[in-house]
Amino acid sequence: MSERLTRIAIVSSDRCKPKKCRQECKKGCPVVRTDTVSYRFCAIYAGKLCIEVSPASKIAFISEELCIGCGICVKKCPFEAIQIINLPKDLDKDTTHRYGPNTFKLHRLPVPRPGQVLGLVGTNGIGKSTALKVLAGKLKPNLGRFNNPPDWQEILTYFRGSELQNYFTRILEDNLKAIIKPQYVDHIPKAVQGNVGQVLDQKDERDMKSELCADLQLNQVIDRNVGDLSGGELQRFAIAVVAVQNAEIYMFDEPSSYLDVKQRLKAAQVVRSLLRPNSYVIVVEHDLSVLDYLSDFICCLYGKPGAYGVVTLPFSVREGINIFLAGFVPTENLRFRDESLTFKVAETPQESAEEIETYARYKYPTMTKTQGNFRLRVVEGEFTDSQIIVMLGENGTGKTTFIRMLNAEIYMFDEPSSYLDVKQRLKAAQVVRSLLRPNSYVIVVEHDLSVLDYLSDFICCLYGKPGAYGVVTLPFSVREGINIFLAGFVPTENLRFRDESLTFKVAETPQESAEEIETYARYKYPTMTKTQGNFRLRVVEGEFTDSQIIVMLGENGTGKTTFIRMLAGLLKPDSVEGSDVEIPEFNVSYKPQKISPKFPSTVRLLLHSKIRDSYMHAQFVSDVMKPLLIEQLMDQEVKKSIYIKKKKNIYIYIYTSCKKLQSSQIEKARGRKKERKKQKLKYKREESLYVMEENH
Repeated sequence: MSERLTRIAIVSSDRCKPKKCRQECKKGCPVVRTDTVSYRFCAIYAGKLCIEVSPASKIAFISEELCIGCGICVKKCPFEAIQIINLPKDLDKDTTHRYGPNTFKLHRLPVPRPGQVLGLVGTNGIGKSTALKVLAGKLKPNLGRFNNPPDWQEILTYFRGSELQNYFTRILEDNLKAIIKPQYVDHIPKAVQGNVGQVLDQKDERDMKSELCADLQLNQVIDRNVGDLSGGELQRFAIAVVAVQNAEIYMFDEPSSYLDVKQRLKAAQVVRSLLRPNSYVIVVEHDLSVLDYLSDFICCLYGKPGAYGVVTLPFSVREGINIFLAGFVPTENLRFRDESLTFKVAETPQESAEEIETYARYKYPTMTKTQGNFRLRVVEGEFTDSQIIVMLGENGTGKTTFIRMLNAEIYMFDEPSSYLDVKQRLKAAQVVRSLLRPNSYVIVVEHDLSVLDYLSDFICCLYGKPGAYGVVTLPFSVREGINIFLAGFVPTENLRFRDESLTFKVAETPQESAEEIETYARYKYPTMTKTQGNFRLRVVEGEFTDSQIIVMLGENGTGKTTFIRMLAGLLKPDSVEGSDVEIPEFNVSYKPQKISPKFPSTVRLLLHSKIRDSYMHAQFVSDVMKPLLIEQLMDQEVKKSIYIKKKKNIYIYIYTSCKKLQSSQIEKARGRKKERKKQKLKYKREESLYVMEENH
């Protein structure tokens, strides 16, 4: 029995129809059949009720303990209602919630952090919404025991030693209020009555209604009934309803659906504005550009949609996105998808002039169209067959109107990526590209820049005032079209249609003057080598300055830690090659890669032994204690086994922080150094002014 695989059986309640079949699953099951001659390998299970179903049953029941995983029932079922899935043995102990027998189950939970945005990425039906309900306290996790659900005390014991223990404790004590923005906003009119302004007034607890309405462009629909809103307006309304309320946990399930690029960026800024030191923000998103902009860290979810889902450990934003696209989790050494997802298209081979001339060309003139108060102007242009033209512009600027004006045989797709996860978006884009053939035209309206970049051959930008007027530009190349729309400037018309450019990048560090750079201390290190066993490291001569962060990037085992330890003076190089540069000597605060908590007492005494009472200094508390959540660990044992994993990380942080603040003289020295820099700059400015006056 111990050698058998862990497996789950899923029976779809929508597809399973015992009254309309002959119970083929039960008749074909070798465990149920009493004749064991043909099934000697399962003789010990013969005659057991592995599958229980009759014509009077609502749905079939499959015993996962008795199932041998033969897959006969899966093939026999005429409605394809059964799935038998083998699981890794590790997941048998990590079940967080299961809805019932032969239904979906979720393994593990994302771990939110206060003051940071947690992004969740995964395919549809993998458990993201279930995880949100559990973290919001709206769904009590049963740890897989749906027949005998545990009480909250047992649940807290299960999560003991993790951040989720404190999280759920605060939820039980009603110290955390959670608000969820639902995934399907088109269901909102069924539950909410009244106009937009009235609903926002009722929910406004932060006195932010006017500001949010301006940011989310809701002022023009403020007097409109909720039932009369379009998809994009409902999405912005739902985000505003969540944002105006005062809560500790904000959850957004796919906040970018139905929104154009500009609106997605504004919505992302609103979501990030909700961050406070004691608040949690969790976002489920399939637009990787928005997810990259929004999140501070990411949890990936993998598994089989509708059957089971597994939550990974948290990763940095770029690492998490790359893990999801690659389909491989390095921390678990597990591949959850056979193929990686990529948005790159093979380059189109260069075509000769003769081949290009054979293509059918479709030209359209400069034209206008007025519908009510809206007026559309189209600039003359053309496109050829076997190409995909993408319409890029804000909602309400006339993309659909332009397409309907074209009198041609065209495949037209209006926002094909809405409600699709990343993998499904890529598959949908591949289907669209498969439509390319002679005498066919494909035009797509899309807001996801990743899909748009993958899908397009040319781009037409649309600009104007949503609901008032719109202008269609000439077709541009893909990169040029995207950059024109983001920049808000059309070079062919010498026209700026937006005051500010749209960017998903974080503001860069301001450039420093040459005088400021000259005041920085420079540290040079020579060309040196180090041999340890069979490994040999060679370091090329280089330098770095203070006020900079140098990152070591390379594969494991290539010598990053060895190089750092050599700079820290913990390792001496075997040789220094032909250079008069010596290894600099300076005070080093070194956080090693691996460290074991050897201190025999509490965290408070550890801090006191290292820096005395400096750990109570206001700056140390704000810069170190609060961000790293050390205050709640002050009276706990460093070596306590329950917290050993957590304590290793906290011990490292404390160790490094104590090194940084070993004495107040370091801070004073920094202050004196800054004063010297200011004096030098002041003297140089006065000297330059004096020279200018002399010349004058």
